Amino acid sequence: MTPERRVIGQGLPLPKAFFVTNWNADTNGVPDLIVQDQAGIEDGVLTYREGLTTGGFTDHRIGNGWLNHDITVGKWKKTDKYPSIIARNNITGDLFHYANPSGKNLSAPVKIGTGWKGLSFNLLDWDKDGNTDVIAKNSSGQLKLFRTNGAGSFISENRATIGSGWNTLDSIHAVEGLHGSGTVGLRARDWAGVLHYYPANKSTWGPRETYTGGWNPHIIAGTQITDTSRTHWDYSISSTSSVAAYDPEGGLWSYAWMTPGVTPEARAIGPAGAPIPKAFFVTNWNADTNGVPDMIVQDQAGTLGGDGILTYREGLTTGEFTDHRIGNGWLNYDITVGKWKKTDKYPSIIARNNITGDLFHYANASGKGLSAPVKIGTGWKGLSFNLLDWDKDGNTDVIAKNSSGQLKLFRTNGAGSFISENRTIIGSGWNTMDSIHAVSGLHGSGTVGLRARDSAGVLHYYPANKSAWGPRETYTGGWSNHIIAGN
Repeated sequence: MTPERRVIGQGLPLPKAFFVTNWNADTNGVPDLIVQDQAGIEDGVLTYREGLTTGGFTDHRIGNGWLNHDITVGKWKKTDKYPSIIARNNITGDLFHYANPSGKNLSAPVKIGTGWKGLSFNLLDWDKDGNTDVIAKNSSGQLKLFRTNGAGSFISENRATIGSGWNTLDSIHAVEGLHGSGTVGLRARDWAGVLHYYPANKSTWGPRETYTGGWNPHIIAGTQITDTSRTHWDYSISSTSSVAAYDPEGGLWSYAWMTPGVTPEARAIGPAGAPIPKAFFVTNWNADTNGVPDMIVQDQAGTLGGDGILTYREGLTTGEFTDHRIGNGWLNYDITVGKWKKTDKYPSIIARNNITGDLFHYANASGKGLSAPVKIGTGWKGLSFNLLDWDKDGNTDVIAKNSSGQLKLFRTNGAGSFISENRTIIGSGWNTMDSIHAVSGLHGSGTVGLRARDSAGVLHYYPANKSAWGPRETYTGGWSNHIIAGN
């Protein structure tokens, strides 16, 4: 069930992490926030945001210089009245306790551990003995249990492994009271953006509860977010058949592989907050052999100051992109990208003028910019279109979806013109799909097909096997809020 959402603030800088807590232990029933800012906002300011019964917050700065720390919030000692902060110095790996003796500010740190590099951690009473424990996830995806004596120290014992396979989950955070007083558990987001809850029932996990998808672009309370301030992106798009997508916050993601029914690995290849495009396409625009795909990005009106700017984003082997503006004034065009003529070395652009309905070919003669347009068709209003060699004759064809949800085949002669013939219907019922785009090479060289998102946000692949569709492959859900490459 989709939860009800209420706006409690807007226009705020995105934090590195934030936590919902009752910092001052009052009884007004309104939780507070502890917010850790990102680098560049005074080197990681820590703010106690006191929740008010009238709505809103009163802000109190309680620290500065927290950039190189990962933190979590909760009661540490059995006798604590107020929550406090457990923080790991990311340079030394040392773990510290910062007490909150008054419900306002922090005391000087006390070192409580060493060797915590590479671990993410949460506070939770795992064995229900009344003492706070630490559950830490290591680089192998194991959950390790660090029990405490309730007086601020860890018990000296072997660290039990209480979970495995948690590398498929991020945004892991402890939750108290979800199912009543005394209940505890971990809430976590998987790579597809689906949220789950794992109840902790006195040294064992209860049945997992699965909620809704669409959470990938969000920074969720209780989670330490890493690398939010970086400006260099190590990952590139793996191949032209990979899924690339913008989330609603402008973050650009690459999904290295797709297997039916399996949540794909998501890699951030661009920072949040980028302008969300009208459309973008993964391609090898310059036909190089570095193995790193490029992108063609069509911006929305006014996004970059122009009337639909077209940008060639050259993929680099070091990660990131070098941007080249190749056009302006593309607001009233729908486009797709691919090789048009049989002799083409480089991909080009097929564009429909949405006012006139005319279809144009913009050649890419040098692997950089665009040539003047050549009209190749009329009457294309109301059609969405993709480039795909349907009959495997070596010539690019156009598959167009009409308003009735039919797929119509427009074959070409490989020299830049459509064959004059009746347009065969090769599919129906496609109005249940949006974000339909052609894919080449998903199952090896020469394979082609259409990837499409249904109204529930589930992604499917339809292989084209020489003038016939192969069996549909169904992947994961949670894609509704994304702009997918090739859309």
